[in-house]
Amino acid sequence: MNASRDANQRLQRLEETISRCENEIHAVLEDALDHARSVEADDSGRGDGEDVRDDWPRLSRLCDRLTRAHLARDRLHERTMSSPTEIRIKVEAAERMVARAWPPRPRPTRRN
Repeated sequence: MNASRDANQRLQRLEETISRCENEIHAVLEDALDHARSVEADDSGRGDGEDVRDDWPRLSRLCDRLTRAHLARDRLHERTMSSPTEIRIKVEAAERMVARAWPPRPRPTRRN
């Protein structure tokens, strides 16, 4: 099994979860805003026992799920990053390659 392919699939699922949670949170907030506007516009609606939905527990669960998905995605990204030692080794190797190639050697010119 290819480890990077599996990691990408997990990353894709995390991105889908993040997107889905953000969309659901947006929908809950839009519903709450629509409800607030309708209550504000309807003077007779106050105190008539209208069924008011309580979406705060759902919103709280969605926010928790979104936070956990963000943290998991960030940990996955951290695992794929090179360690400081690996970065130092790569930089030193690149510096040695540049030092060997510098100063540039003059190109031979063709004389007529």
